[in-house]
Amino acid sequence: MKTTSMRRFVPILLGTIFEYYDVALYGFLAIPFSKLFFPTHNPSISLLETYGILALASLAKPLGALFFSHLGDKYGRKTALSYNLIGVGIPTLLIAVLPGYDVLGFWAPCCLLIFRTFQNFFLGGEFDGASLYIFEHTSPKQKCFTSSLLFLCFSLGTFLASSVVTFTLQEGMPSWSWRCAFLGGGILSFIIVYLRSFLQETPIFLDLQNESSPLSWRAFFKNMPAFFATIFIMGSVGGCFQFCFYFLGPHLTENLKLLPFLKVSEATSLGLLLFTLSFPLGGLLGDALGARRLLKISGCFLILLASFALNIPFLKNHLPLVFGASGILLGFMSPTAYVLIMDLFPKQMRYRGLSVGHTLANVIFAKNTPFLSQALFQQTGLSIAPLFYFLFLASMTLLGLLIESLKFKKTSP
Repeated sequence: MKTTSMRRFVPILLGTIFEYYDVALYGFLAIPFSKLFFPTHNPSISLLETYGILALASLAKPLGALFFSHLGDKYGRKTALSYNLIGVGIPTLLIAVLPGYDVLGFWAPCCLLIFRTFQNFFLGGEFDGASLYIFEHTSPKQKCFTSSLLFLCFSLGTFLASSVVTFTLQEGMPSWSWRCAFLGGGILSFIIVYLRSFLQETPIFLDLQNESSPLSWRAFFKNMPAFFATIFIMGSVGGCFQFCFYFLGPHLTENLKLLPFLKVSEATSLGLLLFTLSFPLGGLLGDALGARRLLKISGCFLILLASFALNIPFLKNHLPLVFGASGILLGFMSPTAYVLIMDLFPKQMRYRGLSVGHTLANVIFAKNTPFLSQALFQQTGLSIAPLFYFLFLASMTLLGLLIESLKFKKTSP
């Protein structure tokens, strides 16, 4: 890849790192937040309420996706990407200084919900816009690899959040140390907003401005199968990620009392590290084998892993292996899924198609995964009940590929 292309991508990649660092902090602080904002005599109920904030706030994401994808299709990718980062940084700073339940009472979790809702609204469409920006600047033979660079930055942000949380929760650290994590992320977001002001618009968007080809309702409904394929594939990958790296650890520590928090946190960090390192290799394999084929192979292995995880003793004794294998497989699947899906939509509706479909997948499956998994455990009392949901999520990739195979030919330029 040319050096000039890489320079063009730097503000996009840096923005993705710190945007997802800001957002991921909440998930990794679920247990401390459950005690700070939802104090009860039952830790499982407190954890359920904490995940409830995560699920409720995610409902704002489709509205953000609709707004920013329309903005991006009409006024340009650059405009949408600048506003996204501002809207994520402000709530991050506010969470850093938000008092707990012992100070504000009922208003503490209410404010937390409001801040997370604003974060999700402005996050809607951001990653998709960044993906499109890179996708529309890249040659067809390198699309999976360049997509993997963006996912590499997403993972670096998530891994950074996990590592910072692990550090701030060590013995001897002050109880307010987690606030520094939010404060630093919020400040850095605004520095990157400035860097993004120098971005150049994508060639494909500039071509669209010179064309008179509005998308008709007939063409919109003709592409509905692409929406369903997007929802199932993105829901599978996102849901499995949320289950493995946000829910599974607290399930083993708080619900089942099988492992100490720090041991699970270390295994989570290991899985996220392998998740990060798998992106470039997955991108190269996707370009070599084809996105569809790599997704199919990885999806089958993910189903196999989810089946083994139903055995609780195996899960307890081989937790680093489970986190590591899931990280590698999801690392292969994430960038190739994006390239496959962007090829399904015509360029006139690519931003809206990808963003709305991906966001609906997040709301229906991914972001609700910790809440639904915890609810399954609460209602059934079975330790393996959430793990069956993991198996269901893993299976959705193949369902999405089945729907995609019924479509159609590729539409990318």
